Amino acid sequence: MPEKALEELLPQLRPVVFWMANCLEMLPYLQANMSQFIKDPSQVTEFSDEALLNADEELLMFLEEVIIYTFQQTVYHLTKVLLRCKKFLNHYFVTCL
Repeated sequence: MPEKALEELLPQLRPVVFWMANCLEMLPYLQANMSQFIKDPSQVTEFSDEALLNADEELLMFLEEVIIYTFQQTVYHLTKVLLRCKKFLNHYFVTCL
């Protein structure tokens, strides 16, 4: 049973780990270069453009929160499966000796 759980979990984790790796590369890039993508505050002429002034900070905070939450959930589920495997292996080796 634990081997099956691990075999099912690992292929499902690959896209999540790939996505997290991409986000972790994007985050420092956006932190360093976000000002290039957002209008200069002196160019804000309309009320609707004022929302763009804080958009960079909000976007980066949201991206960080998503990365942290995804990492926590990945570690939680992986740990859960590994603990099942450990219990199974401990039981198997104790009964075999």
